[in-house]
Amino acid sequence: MAILKYTHAPLVGFGYSISAAAERSVINGIPPSIYSVGVASFPVNGVQVCGNGVAAPGIETCIPYLKGYADLNYRWADKTYLHLGVDYEGKNNSYFQPPFALVDLAVNRPVTGSLDVHVSVENLLNTNNYLTYLAMPGVGTPLVAGTLNAAGQEEQTSFTPAAISAMPRIVRLSLRLHTGN
Repeated sequence: MAILKYTHAPLVGFGYSISAAAERSVINGIPPSIYSVGVASFPVNGVQVCGNGVAAPGIETCIPYLKGYADLNYRWADKTYLHLGVDYEGKNNSYFQPPFALVDLAVNRPVTGSLDVHVSVENLLNTNNYLTYLAMPGVGTPLVAGTLNAAGQEEQTSFTPAAISAMPRIVRLSLRLHTGN
């Protein structure tokens, strides 16, 4: 796994942060005796975790999994704060969907010296949630599983899970009261 991050956060003015993570998945050292004969298991020793491209026929779907986040923000001298961010979910993401991005927005505004109001919106564009909390069968990225054949040899197989909905648009309003210093 590799993670890169860079942040520029001035007290006043434009700031930004960028982060990216890539993960490779090849598992070794799992003894075949841990698996029951004929029962799907995960993962397969020495095999890059890949599927057969059901979500995108003809294109193998494998980890490395790429995930990134970037935001642009602005801070005013009165401590008002505006933030716009993008969360990128690459191939083989935890939602079992093809790559996509989610946008978020946040504003924090001091009302008095001891009270702030904060408004945030997650999934601002209401992306990839299918307007439901339920998974939609048949549209997911294939997973890899291992089975033991009759001879006790490990074999790679795959199955297609349901795509998991991204969270719906969530709007939050909160007040923060500062006490003490």
